[in-house]
Amino acid sequence: MKEKKKYSVSVTRDTRSKKGDGAEAPLKLLVNINGDRFRVGIDLYATVADFSSAMKVKGGTEATRELRKKIGELAQKAEDILEDMPNPNKDNFIRFFKSEVGISYTKGDVTPHFQQKMDELKAQGSIKYALLMRLTLSSLKAYKNPIMFSDVDEKWLRGYEKKMRDGGATATTISMYLRCLRTIVNRAIKEGIISKNNYGFKNYQVSSSVQSKDVLYPEEIQKIWEYECISRTELRSLSYWKFCYLSAMNFKDFCYLKRKNIQGDFLMFIREKTKNTNRVSGKQVKVAIHPEMQKVIDEYGNKTNDHEAYVFPILNGKTTPTECEKRRDNVQRKVNDKIKEIGQKLDLKVVLRLAVARHSFATTLMLNGTPVAQIGELLGHSNSKTTMFYLHSLPQEHHRQISNTLLPFLNNK
Repeated sequence: MKEKKKYSVSVTRDTRSKKGDGAEAPLKLLVNINGDRFRVGIDLYATVADFSSAMKVKGGTEATRELRKKIGELAQKAEDILEDMPNPNKDNFIRFFKSEVGISYTKGDVTPHFQQKMDELKAQGSIKYALLMRLTLSSLKAYKNPIMFSDVDEKWLRGYEKKMRDGGATATTISMYLRCLRTIVNRAIKEGIISKNNYGFKNYQVSSSVQSKDVLYPEEIQKIWEYECISRTELRSLSYWKFCYLSAMNFKDFCYLKRKNIQGDFLMFIREKTKNTNRVSGKQVKVAIHPEMQKVIDEYGNKTNDHEAYVFPILNGKTTPTECEKRRDNVQRKVNDKIKEIGQKLDLKVVLRLAVARHSFATTLMLNGTPVAQIGELLGHSNSKTTMFYLHSLPQEHHRQISNTLLPFLNNK
């Protein structure tokens, strides 16, 4: 037996209008969900006579027939949404209905949505990402305040970009801020807060961040490996860098690595950056433990068999996400300061930092002929576009070698 519907939809003319029957008054959906009755504006207006005529089965003027058609389409759309929603309620219905039919939603200010995202990020321990969201919101408000979702169209985005460029902002900063805004807009669409038909980024392409030149090639990696440290602090800092290079880890993953992530001769872990994202949530990265990595674990790792213990003692005793991130950031700065000094001693062309390790890992594999897809797998990427961002230009000597392979029969003459 078919289950009886627990909702109803009809259209009514707002009788609260005090302008008289001859004046136009707003038409509204009258929705009943499990006894909860409420009205929803549909951006249609009519006099008493026109509304009465439109509610008949047929007949009337051309304008009346058009009104009848619009009323019918909106009422049907409302019923379809209610039919598809597993547990409909007033708030969810209003958001999804207005999103589907392209009617602006009254709660359209982006600020509370940014704040909600920042609160979530802080709870997850993504302190730097939360800070980036806060900086983005401040920058956007400096351009226009308040910011409504309906404001964010192609013209608005180009205007904001121009203002940022004129103010001296780098392409990387502009790109990061706009990506944060796009995240909030996409989330609002998913939650039915705004219409997907009014997606401001549809005809606007966020520029890619400028590629960093900070990458080391094999001959420079060799210099680092052969460097003789003059202090315990130098040795520990450089050992951390070597581990990050061989594992393609960023320092946050390095700090949060636990004993349970060591499975035989491999590290199995989920990147901290992607743990809470929809696209690659749960994607596990598998890294073979190189003998040089094992040396670092043996020398600087926690001496325990507790599977929940961190591999390295950096976050020992820290319990909250804020405490962990504060400690991690502090240690990262100190390590970067020390290895920067080492890089200067070696006359490296780039500033030696922890972040250089991951990019150098990808570039070295590329020079060795490793397929991009495999490099991406080792980096924990979900698509090749992200991997290509990590891959840098080949050095001039490699260009010469490649050129010489084009006409091999001439090289022997």
